[in-house]
Amino acid sequence: MNYLRDQPPAMWRDPHAKKLSWEYDDDCKDIYEIRFKARSVQQRPMGYFGPQPGQFTIVIWVTHKGEQYDPRNFAHVAKQRWADVCEGRAAVAAIEID
Repeated sequence: MNYLRDQPPAMWRDPHAKKLSWEYDDDCKDIYEIRFKARSVQQRPMGYFGPQPGQFTIVIWVTHKGEQYDPRNFAHVAKQRWADVCEGRAAVAAIEID
């Protein structure tokens, strides 16, 4: 995550991160996943850039195995949580990455 911290969104790409394709699911539009493995499980914290410049907000933590994400409805949940943040119904908290 240290690598991503100092990168603009255009540089968030494999193998460290990826902007999800929304070709088949509009709920995936603008969602980025951070990619790493912990305890032999692919971890995918997902979120959006914002709400303030220079911020990335994680809205859901997902695991990934093969072609399956868990939870399966992650995109819908992420989109709703992001709307809650943007409309002031949910707060964000900073985390320090050093």
